[in-house]
Amino acid sequence: MIKKLRLFRVKASSCSPLGDLDDIYACAISQLPIRTRKEYCQRLIKRIKFELKTASCRQKKQQLKKIIESATLEISKLEPNAKN
Repeated sequence: MIKKLRLFRVKASSCSPLGDLDDIYACAISQLPIRTRKEYCQRLIKRIKFELKTASCRQKKQQLKKIIESATLEISKLEPNAKN
């Protein structure tokens, strides 16, 4: 039983790239300078957190949390390159 739980946690923690979840980011924002991409991700996180407070559907909440995780991951990828 414990092994199954550990395997499930590993699968659940995998995070999709933001470009896979957000078409606007994939098509347009990803082509912009790093600073602009970082700002977009920060605004996206704020909007999603606000929407998460009002969402009642469990499935919708899970989708929103995935977007937050992906945007946070994208920001962390952009951080070392923030000078551009």
